[in-house]
Amino acid sequence: MGWFQYTAVEREFAEDDRTRAEISLLVSERLEAKVDNAVSLVTAAAEILKSEEGVPTEKLNQILEELRKASPDILNMHFDNPSAVSMAFSPQKNKHGESNIGVSHKERSHWQNPHVLDGLSVSSLVQAVGASDRKIVNITKPVYSNGHFVGLAVAALDLEQIAAQVLKGFATDAYQIGIFGRNGEVIFSSGKSVPLHNLTIEERTHRSFTFSNAEYYGYVRPLAVTDWSVGVFSRTVDRKAVLVQLFIRNVFVWLATFLTAIVIGFLASISVVRAVEKLTRQMTAARILPDKSERIKSPRELVQLQRTYGRMQERLITAQNRLKELNFSLEEKVKKQVQTIQRHEALLTSLFSDMKEGIVLFNEKLEMRFCNPSAVRLLNLSEEEAKKRFLALVKEMHQSRDKHLFIQSQGFDLELRMFESGAKDVFCVFVRDATSELQIDRLKDELIGIAAHELKTPLAGVRMAAECLSKTVQDPESKETAAELLESADEMKSMISRWLDVAKLQTGSYEIHPEFCLIKPMIRKALKHFSGFKDFECSLEISPDAAAANVDKQAFMQIVQNLLSNAYKYRKEGGVCRVKIQTRKSGDFLELKVEDEGIGLPESAIDKIFDRFYQVRMDPARKIGGTGLGLYITKELVLLHKGKITVASTLGEGTVFTLELPALPTETEKGKDE
Repeated sequence: MGWFQYTAVEREFAEDDRTRAEISLLVSERLEAKVDNAVSLVTAAAEILKSEEGVPTEKLNQILEELRKASPDILNMHFDNPSAVSMAFSPQKNKHGESNIGVSHKERSHWQNPHVLDGLSVSSLVQAVGASDRKIVNITKPVYSNGHFVGLAVAALDLEQIAAQVLKGFATDAYQIGIFGRNGEVIFSSGKSVPLHNLTIEERTHRSFTFSNAEYYGYVRPLAVTDWSVGVFSRTVDRKAVLVQLFIRNVFVWLATFLTAIVIGFLASISVVRAVEKLTRQMTAARILPDKSERIKSPRELVQLQRTYGRMQERLITAQNRLKELNFSLEEKVKKQVQTIQRHEALLTSLFSDMKEGIVLFNEKLEMRFCNPSAVRLLNLSEEEAKKRFLALVKEMHQSRDKHLFIQSQGFDLELRMFESGAKDVFCVFVRDATSELQIDRLKDELIGIAAHELKTPLAGVRMAAECLSKTVQDPESKETAAELLESADEMKSMISRWLDVAKLQTGSYEIHPEFCLIKPMIRKALKHFSGFKDFECSLEISPDAAAANVDKQAFMQIVQNLLSNAYKYRKEGGVCRVKIQTRKSGDFLELKVEDEGIGLPESAIDKIFDRFYQVRMDPARKIGGTGLGLYITKELVLLHKGKITVASTLGEGTVFTLELPALPTETEKGKDE
């Protein structure tokens, strides 16, 4: 009992330490998330200031107001020009009704070092003046355009608002939680502040540590995005004194219990020992009923035990006889079943051994159970080496989505497919020689690439001749012929470009260079291709929180233009092609929808729409041109961005394409930029 109490106290102390560490981690994560969110908004504001240079102040104020509404933690946001004068502000007026625009910030904390090389800076605790009288933290982003300093984008974080949110849900009666600045000062606290002035800056900002003094005991954790630290404290308890008192108390309890047990056990053991000796003699002889010398009269529990033993012995003898009968019957059934299994196994082994294709079987633990000679022959390895090779391939296919793989072995292309049993306890791998089929595919791709390259030069001559002819001839019929020739040359040029893109995608040589940019200008640029079409209409709905993405500009415009071209080709005959483009934020991705009111797709075409050279055949009387490569290229470009594209369509009503593209740069891209 004492050991359990001691262990419980130790667990309680350890749990208390873990609780402090967990609370500090949760508070740190919440606080870092707040700062990260503000950093993202300041970065977006800086990009807008750079792209919207020369825009009126009123529009800049409106942009800042929309960004500030995106985070309740931001007290104000503003743009300062190179002279440190605020040229846009949200809110536009301070609490006294005075304008925040046109105010010099030269002496403010965020202008102490505005030309920082790493881009962003997060200040320590600042007492705001002018726009607010609260305690704030400034996040500053310098803006450069063509190598020239344009100004600063600044956001002020409301510490009272942040404190209310990051400390929400934590009990303040048992623990006190504090946020400390670089110099150990208390930025805010849930209770009495605990000073950290006796620690060096390195101790506070580079590692987590346990802090204790005469009054408080706690855990301090530094934050990654700032030079702040988070501390969780409670009243100091003398742990050694608690353990010593517990030990002394349990020693007295153990001694008293031990002496009492010795006295009671000695008095009770005499009659119990005699009764146990009688029961032992009966059990040794395995008698159902005891003889006269073995009958127990006391204690009552042992009398009941003797009777229970007699009944149990009787049932045991009956069960043993029944078990012998069942064992004999079961042995006969097992023998027949084994013979049946052996016949089936011999039949399957003979069948699989004569097959030209390879068959390999694995159990649910991915242990090989069977491998026919053809599988070993196709790999051109020894039997042991082939088994090791198949095991590695099966593990690779088991983790893939389509359970399908192509490999090369001794100059031959082998196709492997994995099939699962209904109970998923047996995996069958089917191996076949697919060399000729893959060679045909490679030759076809090479032919397309070569043909596209070879057609570019004569096509340029044809187009130049058509342009010259359209400018020199005066006959209307000849001008119309020249215009048709020029249009056909442009269509052929677009087709060749698609073929070249497909060749690059197939060989893996197509490269993209994502960057964080606004999407509305790129969509408008893609729409210029359709500006002369009277039967084409497009509406844009760009959500404020989904106005930018991390994409390759040329690839993004090609994606949009391919989807718009697809909508125009499959419009209702004789009608106007109406397209609606919408964006919204979905986690770390920007979701872009392209919706049309065209003829729609049949259900059978949904799974094939992104295949190469596939075209939907709707009405035999209506011929729709194209190569069937646009949507294939679109999907491959989206996948290169680590995104996703899906399609939903209703026949006769229209089609909706939904794209998910990265909204922010990845960690790898950030590291490269830095």
